Amino acid sequence: KQRFASKYIAWSFTRLVLAAQSSQHFAMAGQVVVVVDPVSTGGCVAVEAVNRGYSVIIAWCAEMTTDMRTHVPDVAKGIKYYAEVEERETIPETAAAVKEAAGGMPIVACIVGAETGVTL
Repeated sequence: KQRFASKYIAWSFTRLVLAAQSSQHFAMAGQVVVVVDPVSTGGCVAVEAVNRGYSVIIAWCAEMTTDMRTHVPDVAKGIKYYAEVEERETIPETAAAVKEAAGGMPIVACIVGAETGVTL
């Protein structure tokens, strides 16, 4: 399961990057990438998005414990994210919180950073 999730995360981010590179008018500044549960490989994905100029919002699912949230790669420790959102009671409420956190900027991708984020 973990190997599949990691391959899917890498594939998703690669598609995002290729889309960005294929469009001359694609401006990353002012666009949001959401990473759900940015631990392990997801932390690296979030850092890559920040490094490429995206505003990154991290979203935490309810089952991600405080201890689990510390399992980030060294490269992701201390990174400054645009916003952080906790899972709400319903998916629509969580989506609304993410949109509010984006502050009117377009959300161009939502990437699962860990297996726990799949259901969110």
